[in-house]
Amino acid sequence: PKQASRPFSKDRKGFVLSEGGAVIVLASEEAIIANGLKPKAEVLGIGWNSDAFHFTAPNPKTINEAISQAIEDAELKPADIDYVNTHGTSTPKGDATEIQCLRDVFGDHLQSIPISSNKSQVGHTLGGSSAIEAVFAVESMQNGVLLPTINHIPDPSFEGIDVVPNRARHKKTELVLSNAFGFGGTNCCVVFRGV
Repeated sequence: PKQASRPFSKDRKGFVLSEGGAVIVLASEEAIIANGLKPKAEVLGIGWNSDAFHFTAPNPKTINEAISQAIEDAELKPADIDYVNTHGTSTPKGDATEIQCLRDVFGDHLQSIPISSNKSQVGHTLGGSSAIEAVFAVESMQNGVLLPTINHIPDPSFEGIDVVPNRARHKKTELVLSNAFGFGGTNCCVVFRGV
């Protein structure tokens, strides 16, 4: 509904609680071959930390570190990332902090990287959100579709940021960053490569 979660929108007021879950099966290359499995993506890099900064307020320092660590662990440069599946909670502070952290890490290149928040479509499942959004990120690579940030009304403070507003977009991506920032300052960012 139009009054639901509105990440990165001028009129965002907070997240909408929802329910759901996802399962991601991680397997070594040896296990994939031995069991005849067909992988959907490869985990190239992970960055995570936990700072206990505040129960709900994000800490830009450790978020920047988690994003940067994931990209460095993948042995990539920020400009290599094709798409960012954001945490995007629809809170004034959380969205502004995430955009600033992305600007810190990606610099001017952020303007050429599409980003979006799946919470605009499914709400915030709290503990389940990172797995759900990682699945969405992988499926978007598999299908060549960027999921939109729906209910979006442009926020002038995010000018130049492509949040894939309101409609899905066909675009092939190979390298995707998926962000998850939890209560209590638990941050985890993963770089996936489509296979």
